[in-house]
Amino acid sequence: MWEARPAGFTLTAYAVTVFLPDHHPEGVLTLRQIHSARVVDVDREPADKGDGLFTREGKPLGVRTADCYPVVLWAPLQPGTHAALHVGWRGFFRGILEAGVALFSGNPVKAAIGPGICGRCYPVGESFVDWARPWMFRNAQHLHLDLLRAIRDRLESLGVEVVALPPACTFEDLRLPSYRRTGERGRSLLTVVGQI
Repeated sequence: MWEARPAGFTLTAYAVTVFLPDHHPEGVLTLRQIHSARVVDVDREPADKGDGLFTREGKPLGVRTADCYPVVLWAPLQPGTHAALHVGWRGFFRGILEAGVALFSGNPVKAAIGPGICGRCYPVGESFVDWARPWMFRNAQHLHLDLLRAIRDRLESLGVEVVALPPACTFEDLRLPSYRRTGERGRSLLTVVGQI
């Protein structure tokens, strides 16, 4: 479903593009991201801070990621109704997926998940066992979290059809920004849903 482009990846099923650093377009609504479960309905309030945006008016929405997962939601029966979510372990734990899906008011929802860090590359501490046990595994000496599987499982439990999975791991693909690989802040993917 994802097609590689010089500036990133494009999803053929809906108007979703993942832009590499140095290719971020103008005119996209974004937020100051805070690893929360806050999803802003940009048709009713200003986009200030949070980790998700939602519109019924087809506005172009974007989230920045550099190991966390961008998750795009849309209502196939309601053109222009879509959301963009920044989903790291904190947002997942705090319920950002539930908050995003709830804004669709029970209408059918589809999802695409963009590039993030895969479970093989994501070691975590013992404290994760309390809440993330179903999505953890041990590799050599470390516990690892398969956040992608957690996101997919949660979306499916919410009745969302996941139609596209990440085209790459941010840690493994050297073209993609990865905070865990480089420790560099400020470089990110921009995942945009909507016409720009």
